[in-house]
Amino acid sequence: KKMATLGLTLAERDTLTLNDCGIGPGLFIGRYLLEHTGIPQGLILCAFGGTCMDDWMPENTTPASQYQSMLRRFKACGSNVRGMFWYQGESDIEWIAGEKFTGKVEHFLSTMRTDFGLPQMPFVQAQIAYCRGFSHMQLDTIAAWMKIRRQQAQMHENMPYFSTISTANTYLHDMIHI
Repeated sequence: KKMATLGLTLAERDTLTLNDCGIGPGLFIGRYLLEHTGIPQGLILCAFGGTCMDDWMPENTTPASQYQSMLRRFKACGSNVRGMFWYQGESDIEWIAGEKFTGKVEHFLSTMRTDFGLPQMPFVQAQIAYCRGFSHMQLDTIAAWMKIRRQQAQMHENMPYFSTISTANTYLHDMIHI
């Protein structure tokens, strides 16, 4: 049976190697949508590993900011976007950052929808995965990690056109990355 989150069969998933990792989930989402709609999918890649929500805040107007870079790509591609897929949270597990995580995502999404002129743009986030390294982590880090996961699972309650995909059964190629 196909895994809805990645568009792979279980047999295909089991053949993945480290050489297949590091490309992010966009390629798999695009393949899945093509298979189910018959329409080729264009993806505007804006990912930048190791960033936290503060790095994506719209108030950062420097040319090097992640948010400004995303806006430039959106405009360069004709300002024609139908939705966003988001995978963020590992770098926000500190207690102080974790307390504000939901508010930062809400602010980011609200501002982005306004700047894109798409108030009903679908936003799908992949929940951060379970960490296989829990036995080696500090208890406060484990608790903060789980707090981000809980927040992600509940965000749809207060944000319209918002969905979270569980990563509970996904393949991890290291301690934390799907």
